[in-house]
Amino acid sequence: MRINENNAEISAGQNTVQEVSVHQMKTEWEAQNAKAKRLVNQGKLEEAVKITKEGVAFTEKMLGPDHPGLSSALNNLAALYQMQGKHTEAEPLYRRVLAIREKSLGEYHQATESALFNLAQFYASQGRNSEAEPLYRRSLAILERMTHPDDPDLTPHLMNLAMLNMILGRYTEAETLYRRSMSIVQKAHGFQDVEMIPMLLSLAVLSDIRGEQAVADTLCEESLAILEKCGGNQEALGRLVGTIASAFEQNGEFATGKKCRQRVKAIEKLYKTHQ
Repeated sequence: MRINENNAEISAGQNTVQEVSVHQMKTEWEAQNAKAKRLVNQGKLEEAVKITKEGVAFTEKMLGPDHPGLSSALNNLAALYQMQGKHTEAEPLYRRVLAIREKSLGEYHQATESALFNLAQFYASQGRNSEAEPLYRRSLAILERMTHPDDPDLTPHLMNLAMLNMILGRYTEAETLYRRSMSIVQKAHGFQDVEMIPMLLSLAVLSDIRGEQAVADTLCEESLAILEKCGGNQEALGRLVGTIASAFEQNGEFATGKKCRQRVKAIEKLYKTHQ
């Protein structure tokens, strides 16, 4: 979920409105967005929603319902609804953002990629994996067109798709995606970088599922060694694996979720031996 997107598209199609109006809209939108962000940080979600809805109404009035400049305000409103658990209100907004950007900016624009990713994450957060998967794949394909094969920006996309494949039981594809993520991070930062930990732990969970406990133990040892070197603690490892467990449980895979939670206990035991 990407909240507080910058409205870089508000100047797109500038010939449809006067230049002074465009400047006024950007200034007004940025002020409202900053205020909404402060309210979110203060935990005042209802007030943030109110401010953001006002920003949507203002931008739509000035630009029209299909202008790309409207999409960032719509995205932020959708993200706020999602934070409140109002999924029925959030979904049509995420879908509208994608439709606007595809129509006005094109299928392979960076802003379209962002809209695909946000909608995919929204579906995945509800366990709607069959709907999330094609969106994740499209998002990744667009980003690959804009970058190079070892660009670190690809990592979160690869990780999300790998997690989805693991939940769906496609273990070979999941492993391939996790290892590609590891290769990218290793080339960019080295093996001992803290960003390696989510990949190592995910592969450990995958090894547990396959019954390869010794492999999983080794991967957790490597994760713990990196974390200790970076000044972290064992609780961070447990939270990461717990997140994976929750994803399986949300998909009805309770036995696999139980295995993940057993791995959390194993990490705790391993940590004690290092003290």
